[in-house]
Amino acid sequence: MGRVVSVQRAVGFGLYPVGALFSGWVVSRFGVTDMFLIAGGIQGLVWLITWLSPLSRATATADQDDNGQPTPVTTTTATTSSDDQESVPR
Repeated sequence: MGRVVSVQRAVGFGLYPVGALFSGWVVSRFGVTDMFLIAGGIQGLVWLITWLSPLSRATATADQDDNGQPTPVTTTTATTSSDDQESVPR
């Protein structure tokens, strides 16, 4: 998980200058109001694509089976020799 978050942050922070350049160009060309409208439109488009994608309807997680029911937790018992039985808390 740490590597995924680090890549996500690196890409996100790395794109700040690109977003600043694009926003500056939009403001100088069209104005501040249009910049906010364009930014809102891009966010709305990303939301719509995400909402329509099959991933938004995925409900099964790692701890659920194909029917959405929780999977039972299995436990394993370690076998110990007679010498180790004294040190194993019960």
